[in-house]
Amino acid sequence: MIEAVNHHTQAIWVLQNHFGDKPIIGIELGTAEALLTKGLLYFIPNLTMIYAIDPYKFAPERGFEAAVNDQAWHDDRKNQAVVALAPYEGRYTHLCVYSDEAVAMTPEKVDFVWIDGDHSPDQITKDIANYYPKVKSGCIFGGHDWNHAIHHVKRDLKETVMVGLDLTWWLIKQ
Repeated sequence: MIEAVNHHTQAIWVLQNHFGDKPIIGIELGTAEALLTKGLLYFIPNLTMIYAIDPYKFAPERGFEAAVNDQAWHDDRKNQAVVALAPYEGRYTHLCVYSDEAVAMTPEKVDFVWIDGDHSPDQITKDIANYYPKVKSGCIFGGHDWNHAIHHVKRDLKETVMVGLDLTWWLIKQ
């Protein structure tokens, strides 16, 4: 069992405590260099498949991380993710597209969805609408940067939300 000290270890801790040794499948929106993805695959051996989604596109108009630096910087993050995930071949699918495109490329039902992608109000609303229905009853829907998601989650979802370390949030779908 991992001790929660930041938003990555908090996510691992939440999933370990909720699912135990049960085989699980998940979706991660906003993979970046795959630090969380790698941690999930390493510390949760019963994570049989994770769909890691990130477009790796420089897009100044989208704000947040999409607007950082230039395309070469985003390409480097993608390359770092490829290297980080290589040891876990067969347990992940790396989808290098926007989350709106990826929704059709992921299973209809999963055990968790973790959101830490595009933090714009419009995209948070879309990600909730697109991915919340994929979460099985009794399973986890959560993410990072509660300060950006709070309004949308409280407006669109009715479950009790837990807030943890480093702006991590999650709920158990009823």
